[in-house]
Amino acid sequence: MVSPDSQIVVTGAGFSEPGDEGDARPFLRTPKLRKLLGPWDHLAVLAASRAIEAAGLPKSLGERAGLYVVVGHVPAQKENMEALIEGSLDENGEFSGKLHARGGYLNFNPIWTFRSLTNAPAFFVSSCFDIQGPYFVTFSEPGQFYLALEEGIHALRAGRADIAVVGATVDQDNEMVRFHYRRTRPPVAEDLLRSGAGFLVLETAEAASARGAQAHAVLKDYTIGYRTHDPLMESFAQEETFQPAGPCSDAFWGPASLPISIARAEPGTLQHQLLSRDGIQATSCWEVQQ
Repeated sequence: MVSPDSQIVVTGAGFSEPGDEGDARPFLRTPKLRKLLGPWDHLAVLAASRAIEAAGLPKSLGERAGLYVVVGHVPAQKENMEALIEGSLDENGEFSGKLHARGGYLNFNPIWTFRSLTNAPAFFVSSCFDIQGPYFVTFSEPGQFYLALEEGIHALRAGRADIAVVGATVDQDNEMVRFHYRRTRPPVAEDLLRSGAGFLVLETAEAASARGAQAHAVLKDYTIGYRTHDPLMESFAQEETFQPAGPCSDAFWGPASLPISIARAEPGTLQHQLLSRDGIQATSCWEVQQ
């Protein structure tokens, strides 16, 4: 019987990075969706598939599984942004809304719009693995992962779901995201930006035991707070630490840093502490068992 105090365990964890040998396309419900699959969608499907397989679950999860996803900042390659404004510049080289409305927008392939949608990774993961239960999608700073994590935990402890698939995906190897982080205060150096996805399968200890699943990790404790501020006037320098240091300690993985770290951690205690740019303060402690 689940309760507000039920222990939460990770029964499966998976991660993916650009260039690995996995292929997300076989998981798609129809081959026609291949043209709509963007880089961060591909990473999300791969990481989720590995987490679900590691948890010993079927590829079709059904109504009792929930999905809780965080995505990074909207990606766009420079050539796509240039195509968007081609034909929309006046004689002075300034953008003209009138020219854009008269036909300049037709220079942009609408498929690229779908590949940049912030809810597209959740769509692909839910459709590939038939996740029909509660869902939650947010973006784009690391602190948001804790909000998705908490939503999944609440759903499990309230009995609204038996399985919570919680993850994050970021595509940061593009001009749009690099431009964004050049403008933040303080900025993030381009050579620190990384792309990747990490997903966790969460269950209550009771549910995992009932189906004979082994825990990859146990959530020992977590806290979430918020530092109030005027976001138009102030932002925070991100402070993130892992003890012990791991694969995400020396670069910027956005909201994917924690799930990737859990998926790649060696057995032992993993502690995470975060002050996110959006004011979210969070900590968590995980006992990684395998």
